[in-house]
Amino acid sequence: MKKQFQLILITLLLTNLTLIQSQAQNEKQKDQIRSKCNLTRLASLEQEFFQKSRNEKQLALQIARQRGWETRITKPDGSVMELQRVVDGKPSYYTTTSYVAARSTRTDHLHNGGTLGLNLMENGMTV
Repeated sequence: MKKQFQLILITLLLTNLTLIQSQAQNEKQKDQIRSKCNLTRLASLEQEFFQKSRNEKQLALQIARQRGWETRITKPDGSVMELQRVVDGKPSYYTTTSYVAARSTRTDHLHNGGTLGLNLMENGMTV
C-alpha cells in the first residue's frame, strides 16, 4: 500500500512539474519581459531592501538580548516563529504556516529528507 501511494504521489508530482514547465516562458518571452524592465533599478532596490531587512533584524536581535525576548520559537504544531524586527517597541516575528498544510496533504514526503528520498530543490525550473 505504501509503495502504491508513493507511485501515485510521484506520478502526480511529475504531472504537475510537466504542466508547470509547459507554462513557463521560453527564452524569447523572457528576453521580451527583461527588455521592458529597468533591471539596474530592480537590482538596486533588491540590495536596498536586503540591507534594510538585515539592519532591522540585527537591531531586533540586539534589543531581544537586552530585553530577554525569544528570537526563535517552535510552536507545538511544528510551525516556527523568528524575530525579524521591532515595531513601536514590540517584537515582530515572521512565522511559517505551511508546515501543517504540508503534513495534512502529505506533501511533507516530497521535501528533501522526506520519506520518498527525493531532492527537488533548485532544478533549474522557471516558475
